[in-house]
Amino acid sequence: MRIKNLQYRMTLMRILGDKCEICGDGVREHLTLDHKDGSGGAQRGTGRSNHKTIRAIVLGIEPTENYRTLCMSCNAAIGRFGYSPIEAVRRVYEREYLAAAQTI
Repeated sequence: MRIKNLQYRMTLMRILGDKCEICGDGVREHLTLDHKDGSGGAQRGTGRSNHKTIRAIVLGIEPTENYRTLCMSCNAAIGRFGYSPIEAVRRVYEREYLAAAQTI
């Protein structure tokens, strides 16, 4: 990876967050840019690279609302299954915990 691209990527992680929003993984090499609305594939189809998107976000050309930081595992799971298994487990735990807490 070229130094300038790495600098943009590091700045992006400071802007969007330096941990996976789902599982909390903070290893820099694991982190990816996620399109919240799932438009990453369509964007790649137009020929726009992730490097151009990262640069546009860092320079303030592209708004940050549609993006988040995810680790490769959570991003791949969402792309393939539509959800992250870690997120699903957390929701079940929270639902059961809240149900149990209400009975006390």
